[in-house]
Formats: sequence, C-alpha cells, structure tokens
Amino acid sequence: MHSLRMSEHDIEHSHGMHVVHDGPRQAPPLLLIHGSGASGGFWGPVVPPLAGRHHVIRVDLPGCGQSPPAPPYDVPVQAGRVAAVPPRPVTARDGARVADGRGRAWAWPGGPAR
Repeated sequence: MHSLRMSEHDIEHSHGMHVVHDGPRQAPPLLLIHGSGASGGFWGPVVPPLAGRHHVIRVDLPGCGQSPPAPPYDVPVQAGRVAAVPPRPVTARDGARVADGRGRAWAWPGGPAR
C-alpha cells in the first residue's frame, strides 16, 4: 500500500467539504468520490500513479471523513457541492474524469466515460 504525504497547501475546505489536491494543477482534472461510509482516503493507494498525469481531487463528502455534517443530503444538493469543487470551470475538452467508490468512471460533465 502506498503512503502519500500532503502539505497544508494541498488541503482545503470547499463548499463544506474537506478536499485534497494531488499532482500538477494544470494537468487534466480527475475527481475521486468515495462511496457511502468512506472518505477520500479510500483512494490513497491509487493516487500516486494518477497524480503523475492528472490533477487529482479527492473529497470527503459532508458528514464523512474530515468533513462536518452539512444537510441536506439529497442528491441534487450533493451533486452541486461536488461540481463546485474544481478550482476552475472544467469542460469535456479538459479530458476530465470522475470516479466513484462503486467502480464507475464518468466523463465530466455528462455521463459514463466510454
């Protein structure tokens, strides 16, 4: 298992969520979202190889990991919080991807990555 050390400059709180950034900020973004009852630390083992080519963004959803509870928890509100996390607007042209804790990968914005 890989261990990843972070500096305080790589960690922020955004939209009520604990957010960790790895890799070059100018690289294509890759947003990693954990599953129920987990945290962004779930992704720790895969971050080092991904951060060489991507700006990896890991979030602790509200009420998970290091993020405080932040109701409401309905899907549209959660989706809006997560979509607001990248430090700049992200388009499909960026080649951005989102992966979730259920093993799905999504093109951002849009739908399943093909």
